[in-house]
Amino acid sequence: MSFENKYDKAKSDFEAVLYRFADGISAPRTLKDAMLYALKSGGKRLRPVMLIEACRLFSEPDERVFKMAVAVECIHTYSLIHDDLPAMDNDDFRRGKPTVHRIFGEGMAVLAGDALLNLAYEILMALAGEGKEFVRAGAIIADACGSAGLIGGQSLDICDEMPDKSAMEYIYRHKTGDLITAAITAGAAAGGADEEQFGRLRVYGENFGMAFQLTDDLLDKDEDKRSFVGMFGEQAARAAVAAGVAAAVEQAEALGADAGFFADLAKKTADRKF
Repeated sequence: MSFENKYDKAKSDFEAVLYRFADGISAPRTLKDAMLYALKSGGKRLRPVMLIEACRLFSEPDERVFKMAVAVECIHTYSLIHDDLPAMDNDDFRRGKPTVHRIFGEGMAVLAGDALLNLAYEILMALAGEGKEFVRAGAIIADACGSAGLIGGQSLDICDEMPDKSAMEYIYRHKTGDLITAAITAGAAAGGADEEQFGRLRVYGENFGMAFQLTDDLLDKDEDKRSFVGMFGEQAARAAVAAGVAAAVEQAEALGADAGFFADLAKKTADRKF
C-alpha cells in the first residue's frame, strides 16, 4: 500500500470515530453546533493520525487509542478557534470556510474552544484508569499544551515586541511543534515503546514539527516580518526545512522498516504531498 493510501485510510478510520464521538457531545444547542462546526471542518488530521500510527509501531491501536487521538484533535481544534479570534490573528476564514467566530460570534467561539479543551481532558482522565501507559500518555499531552508549551508559544506570537531568531524558533517549536511531538510520543507510550524508541520518536517529532511550520510559511508565501521567512528569507527557511526533515528521517529509519510511514511522512513535508 502506498504512503498516500495508508495515510488516507488512517485518516478515514480516525474520522469515523471522531464524528461518532462528536455527535454524542452533551452541550446546549448553539455551543454544540459551534464545537461540531469546528471539529467537522476537515483538515489533514495530522496529529491524531501520527498518534495512532506511533502506537501501531508497537501494538495494534484499539478504541482507547482512538479516543486519545480524539482528545488531541479536540485540543488542536480549540487552539485554531482561539488563534482565529480578533484578539489573536483575527482571521475570517480557515480551510476555505468562515471561522467559528464569524458564524457563531466571538463569545460563543471562546466558549467552544474552552469546551473542546475541557472535553479533551475529560477523555484523558477517563483513559487514565486503563493503565499506567495511558496515565503517561495523558500527562505528555497535557504538558505540551500549557504555559510552557502551546499556550506559551502563542503568547509570544501575539506580543507587540518583534521576535528575534531565538524567540521565533520558540514560537514555532511550542505553538506548533509541541502538540505534534506529544501526539507521537503519547501514541508510543500507549503502544508500549521502550525508552530508546520513545526518545527517537520524540526527536523525530521535534524536528518534524519545526519543518512542518516552516513549510507552512513557505507555502503561504508568508513574508510578514513576524514569520521566519519574513525575517531570514526563503532560502534560509528552505535550508531549515531540509535539515529538520533529514533529522526526522534519520530517527525514523533507526526504528526500522516498520517506521517507514514516518520516514515517508517527513520526506513529503516539504511539498505537503499527503
